[in-house]
Amino acid sequence: DVKELEKVRLNLLSDFYWNLENNLGLAEQLATAQTVTGDWHYVTQYKKVVESITPEEVQKITTQFFKPDNRVVLHRLRGKP
Repeated sequence: DVKELEKVRLNLLSDFYWNLENNLGLAEQLATAQTVTGDWHYVTQYKKVVESITPEEVQKITTQFFKPDNRVVLHRLRGKP
């Protein structure tokens, strides 16, 4: 739903800008962009990319990856490990 997607966008961008508040955060963003996309300049495009994501794209990706045969179920046992 569009409202939910807007909330996710807001959270993603808030986290992104919060991480740019100091040199360590900026370095982490640049390093992550370089590692994941192969280009640290991706940081300058991040807002545009996040804002361009459509509900249809999210639905397509979720049906592609969230399948019963791809899931992992963990059971937490109480008590001593």
